[in-house]
Amino acid sequence: MSDTAVANGSKAATSELTPEQYKEMCKLVRQHQLANSKRRKNKPVLKPRGKVITKQIVIAIEESSADFDDIEDEPFSLDMNASQIYVKTGKERMKCVNTGKSVPVGGAAVYRVFL
Repeated sequence: MSDTAVANGSKAATSELTPEQYKEMCKLVRQHQLANSKRRKNKPVLKPRGKVITKQIVIAIEESSADFDDIEDEPFSLDMNASQIYVKTGKERMKCVNTGKSVPVGGAAVYRVFL
């Protein structure tokens, strides 16, 4: 079998290839795979911004509760004290602003928080 037949991609039995030809064919296949693969972007590494200071802020909490399904992209709390503030991230998911953890939700009565 000729080298041009291997390079052109025609089928050949591995018993007909010499070890050198097999290695060369593997290199070509790998180069083709790397050239045609979709490379994933490396995600950036997050670094701390510097010294953290604590500030007291005034927030307003709506007295009447709202249904979780009625909340859009606004912060809310599960209690009137707003000890934990959440943001809705999906139809049945919310993310805690204090801890950064995502939490599944089936339904809830929530209180809107205005910063």
